[in-house]
Amino acid sequence: NKLSWAHIDLNSSYPTKKTLDFIYPIMEKNSVILFDDYGFDGFENTRKVIDNYLYKKKGDFFQLPTGQAYFIKR
Repeated sequence: NKLSWAHIDLNSSYPTKKTLDFIYPIMEKNSVILFDDYGFDGFENTRKVIDNYLYKKKGDFFQLPTGQAYFIKR
């Protein structure tokens, strides 16, 4: 009932938030969440949802030049 990897590619802020609400509590320590729509134009609301959700969460966040980003939960 634990996850170590998730790839979120939903193209919308509300489903992204709901997915984070569901998966984050069951993500193991050192697990990875890959966000597909983080850095693309037109997905500013999704970026805000991700930033707000992960704010003050223990982990490391990296934005990639591909427009993606990933978070390692600590």
